[in-house]
Amino acid sequence: SIRDENRDRSVIMSGMAKAMREVRNLPDNEENRKETLKQATDQFAKLRSDKAKSGWWVQAKDGKWAQKK
Repeated sequence: SIRDENRDRSVIMSGMAKAMREVRNLPDNEENRKETLKQATDQFAKLRSDKAKSGWWVQAKDGKWAQKK
């Protein structure tokens, strides 16, 4: 279900963000958690968009959907 997929992605993004903080030796505080979570989410979205095939629907940063050409 969509709920399950979103939960799984949340786990992945949180793990990526935690790894980013550890690699960068950042303190585990709210500010760094928010920043690295945003960075992880942006990286994941870009990777998925870049790997999408022509004709697949992808979501832009502004939230709008379009078919990849």
